Amino acid sequence: MSEKICSKCHKTFSIIEHQSGLVFDEHMFVCEDCCEHTDEADFEQWKASKMQNPDIGMPIGLWLIHEHNKDKPLFTTKKNED
Repeated sequence: MSEKICSKCHKTFSIIEHQSGLVFDEHMFVCEDCCEHTDEADFEQWKASKMQNPDIGMPIGLWLIHEHNKDKPLFTTKKNED
């Protein structure tokens, strides 16, 4: 799970070491280099050509937290021992 292929440049990268990249639709990953060094207009055009909803993306760091917590209950209650 820690190695992904960038959907833009097709290079393999570690999502643990490069958490500033982006993930779209839980399966399209974009590395940090492509996010930081691609012209914004170019990047927007690429997103629009590849995805149905290009606005729904999140940083890989947040996605990792979401993946880590997705099977955990939202709230837990402690039982009082009287």
